[in-house]
Amino acid sequence: MKFDKQFKEAIINLPESEKNKLLLRLFKRDVGLVNKLHFELLSDETVDDKRVEMAALVTKKVRNASDSFYSLDYLK
Repeated sequence: MKFDKQFKEAIINLPESEKNKLLLRLFKRDVGLVNKLHFELLSDETVDDKRVEMAALVTKKVRNASDSFYSLDYLK
């Protein structure tokens, strides 16, 4: 979604307390945004660390599925 310049400036000019209230309301609705901000602001991990961790998890899940299930019909 694109925002026009006038809207962006109106948000920038809001009082700090009003911005905080709006952010907290937005966070309640968008868990993905909260997770992204938490990762970017507070996490000690890098994107590469997270990528390696996720690749290992996917590999483990695929290996487990291929060892446990013998036909594609079972997975349906």
